[in-house]
Amino acid sequence: MAQARTTVAVHGFTPGEVTAGMPHLRAELAERNLLGDVRWDEATGRLLVTVESADLGPRTTALHEDQVWDCVMACVNFSGKRIRFERVAN
Repeated sequence: MAQARTTVAVHGFTPGEVTAGMPHLRAELAERNLLGDVRWDEATGRLLVTVESADLGPRTTALHEDQVWDCVMACVNFSGKRIRFERVAN
């Protein structure tokens, strides 16, 4: 079966918040059977989350975005500053 990949950038975290939450985020993605890569892009101040799963057709990207949103909100504590999610072209 074909695979689909989606990258989501999350703006608004501090480096410390990302460092503390990254192990939990990686574990949560694995629990949901999503192949993932999570990294902090220091140059842009963004958390980048790339997930890959079976391609389920046109709604796959939306499903990936929902999963990333759920995992990030559950696993990364933030100071109350606004965070913003954005899909990044793959």
